Amino acid sequence: MLHTSPDIDTACRDITPWAQHEEKIALHVANMCERSFVARRPPTSEIHDFCDWWMENGGELDILLDVVHQTTSSLVRRTMVGTSRADAHDRAARAMADIVLADDIAATFHEGCARDRQQVVQNAQRGSHRNAVHRTAFSLPSVQRVDFCAISIDGPELDRARIPSLVELMVDSAAAVDLSSGRPRILATLADNTSSVATCEQVRTALGPATRISVEPITPKGWFRPFRDADRVMNLATALNIEPGVHRAADFPIEFAAAHTTVVREHLVAVLAPVMTKDNLRTTLLSLVHFKGNRTRAAEALAIHRSTIDYRLDCIKQITGYSPLTLAGLNMLSIALAVHTLTA
Repeated sequence: MLHTSPDIDTACRDITPWAQHEEKIALHVANMCERSFVARRPPTSEIHDFCDWWMENGGELDILLDVVHQTTSSLVRRTMVGTSRADAHDRAARAMADIVLADDIAATFHEGCARDRQQVVQNAQRGSHRNAVHRTAFSLPSVQRVDFCAISIDGPELDRARIPSLVELMVDSAAAVDLSSGRPRILATLADNTSSVATCEQVRTALGPATRISVEPITPKGWFRPFRDADRVMNLATALNIEPGVHRAADFPIEFAAAHTTVVREHLVAVLAPVMTKDNLRTTLLSLVHFKGNRTRAAEALAIHRSTIDYRLDCIKQITGYSPLTLAGLNMLSIALAVHTLTA
């Protein structure tokens, strides 16, 4: 294990037989992560020193963050498994504290690599860096890979008291279930996207047909982002009155892409804002989107006359410039409505 700077320097000088150093360097990264969990804070200076060496030798940030994620996932899981069933509330609190720390550790590595990115680019242009680290991804034979998912649950008359036992039985016996506020949030291990959807569907069925569940995989990009995405997906499915089920961000690729593109997002939000401030126009647009442009069914659901809905739809066209009566216009307004919901 690389405990000291000279160890890193040795690996740096002897970069040709890279395979000899791969596991040693990966274990050094894992060791820094584990000591961060013990101290409850990352060793910033040590991590930055390592990142200096990493970037100078052409290391890729994604590969490094993947090793960090593997390690922190294993450490989070160890805490969850080590907490007894009787301390389920404590398990959730500890897990949430651990993922805050895991995000902090990843951010420290990211910051350390970002500091020297410009210098590395300049060195690469001059041909002065050795460009060896990026050629291989690290593996950690001593760390078992753990795949986590962020799960959010909502629904009318949701029986929150049943959720911990159902999750423990159907999803993960060591899952962390947070019922403290808002929608129930769950941190659990699931094998892959296909099994996660199937497993969550079993839980949804047990909780009732009106229940909605959103599930997102936790990746090296961050621990809290999947929880935020799960909530956004839930908000979107609810706002658009989509049939209850198991929802994922992958079900709304265009909507999320638009929400994450600044120019598109700002345009669509500005276009729709006047409509969303008027209750009658907002509810009319929501109903029309829900019924996929069928004015008759939308008017019946709103208990208004056909001429009234036509008048409101014409108002929406005048305000936004998009006609809800055309396929292209309705699609654009649907995306705008989704972006408004995701960014609210």
